[in-house]
Amino acid sequence: MNSMNPSRCAFARQLAERVRALAAQVREIDLHAVEDEREGVARLALAARVTGLTDETIALLTQAIDAFDDDQDSDSQQISDVAAIARMTLREKEKLLLRIEVEEDPWEIVDRGDCALRAVGRGLIAIEHALAETCGFEPSIQIVDECDRGIRVRTVYAKFRIAVMNLEQRHASIAARIRGAATALAILTGRDEYPLIRISDRRQLRKLQQRARAWLASDPQTESEGEHLWQELTAVTSLLMQINGRSELVEHDRRVLQEVCAELRFRNASPESLWPRLASLRGLDLSLDRLLDGRRTTEAQAWQEVVCRLADVHLAATVDAGDTAMEPQLAATARG
Repeated sequence: MNSMNPSRCAFARQLAERVRALAAQVREIDLHAVEDEREGVARLALAARVTGLTDETIALLTQAIDAFDDDQDSDSQQISDVAAIARMTLREKEKLLLRIEVEEDPWEIVDRGDCALRAVGRGLIAIEHALAETCGFEPSIQIVDECDRGIRVRTVYAKFRIAVMNLEQRHASIAARIRGAATALAILTGRDEYPLIRISDRRQLRKLQQRARAWLASDPQTESEGEHLWQELTAVTSLLMQINGRSELVEHDRRVLQEVCAELRFRNASPESLWPRLASLRGLDLSLDRLLDGRRTTEAQAWQEVVCRLADVHLAATVDAGDTAMEPQLAATARG
């Protein structure tokens, strides 16, 4: 049971309701709608709205600090501490929003808005959970699962990579390749997962999309420019797969590969029975992606060879990282 008095917990519940209302407003904001460089007025209006939400959240956090800053009550102090940390972060984000100028680079405005919204969301989640834990009610704001987000984004990146690779195999004409790539980019930017993509990647994808459209509309179409654009497109498909280096995905992949390898090697499990876990690895390796695309015609042995090879690679990388991390500790022990 919590030790906080009933009046404070009643206020905590009221505060939590306001937190949820703010979180609902944050979810309504669509930065995707103002990425186009021509949407200058709408972009500035949206930046102003984000600034307003940030300011409201700071004010709410300040109320929490004032109400629960009590060194004699550890439960109250925990709420105050959480609010203080979140407020400090948001004040920095608000400063960047307030410096936005009319002539600012459009993507810089989108990036600042995205960073602020993410910080607001994290702050609201943190304070609601602190209030709920202390006063014994259930939090209702869903915590973003970064691993799930990463898996979803990696999946659409992998599909884009395969689409571009297939274009190179099917079409000798550079115009046909770029036309196909423009279609693939339109599909990617129209997916439900697109808002989950980091702004830096979205900017790169949008710029390529604009350039592809401009080249296709040019008359005449310069072959050398087309070739250069195609090389950039193929390079970006590889750069996007650096998502595999995110810590949450590295840990997920290591665990899933070991589990699935054991199922295939020692329990003769069918790939179909392991499908959800196998599908979560899409984008990790091109050989695995090919198997996923040909799932109904692939022998179980082929799955075992690819999955277990990747499991061994990830295990070796984990061991190497662990050895490196242990070096300072071992040196300290040796020095006595």
